Amino acid sequence: MDRKEASRGSSGGVFLRNATVLRLGVLTIILSTMVMSAQAQDPTGSCCYNIGPGSTSCRQNVTAATCSGLPVPNVFRPGQECSPLNGNNQGPDFGNGPCCSTCTTNTACNDGNACTDDICTSCDGCVNTNNFNDTTDCCDPFSGILTPITDFEICTDDVCDSQTGQVSHTPIVGCAGCITNTDCFDNNACTNDTCNTTTGDCSHTANFNEAIQCCTPGNSSLTPIDDFDPCTDDSCDAQTGQVSHTPIAGCVGECKSIADAIAGNCPQNIPTVSEWGLVVLSLLLLIGGKLYFGRSHVIV
Repeated sequence: MDRKEASRGSSGGVFLRNATVLRLGVLTIILSTMVMSAQAQDPTGSCCYNIGPGSTSCRQNVTAATCSGLPVPNVFRPGQECSPLNGNNQGPDFGNGPCCSTCTTNTACNDGNACTDDICTSCDGCVNTNNFNDTTDCCDPFSGILTPITDFEICTDDVCDSQTGQVSHTPIVGCAGCITNTDCFDNNACTNDTCNTTTGDCSHTANFNEAIQCCTPGNSSLTPIDDFDPCTDDSCDAQTGQVSHTPIAGCVGECKSIADAIAGNCPQNIPTVSEWGLVVLSLLLLIGGKLYFGRSHVIV
């Protein structure tokens, strides 16, 4: 083989190698594009599954399709990672408990119930807890209004319907009623609770003067009802012990002094008792002065 043929053979080998490298490069680009395209179409992230207090698990670097096949309820979170509980990593899963929040704000946790506080937590997700004492009160989920569950009658079965906030007191068949005064306790410091052992009935009588006082059930503190203002309507709220004094529309009050007259509380500016007193006192001073100085002119 002469040099010219050897040169041609060597050049052909280089060309074949370059062509192979080129083909491999193009194939790599195509495969990368396909992978990127697949990732763009089906991104990875974390999956919260088997969601529930004390049981939620999290698996990361999965696709939405993989997440949908895990125990329900499940939620796929693209691009997010799991938050391990105390650093426990059990294979692809994290936790031994709830550490996979599916919320970001408290607003997202609103359950539409006025009787709960709705909080988004980093581990438990949405937590909706009662904002009242459900052992003593029944709450209306629409308005948040509370109603005491017990009627303090030993012969009724007191039940709260949490769906409506309504309380029922169903008579207990065969109940004999109270035996001692203790059975009649109504948790109201403003009443004397007495048991009629003959009939089994309880009576609750006020231990204060209801005509002039308002009593706070929790501590029996008393507040006068009347503020002695004729232009207010005074009332007592027996449930809270609070007294209100509501202004009476159009009321002109009583005419007791010159100040009342100036304020317009005296109809047609009729002189008050105090004003008549001043007039009489002035006359007496004038008469006294006349007698003292012995003058005889007529008082005008």
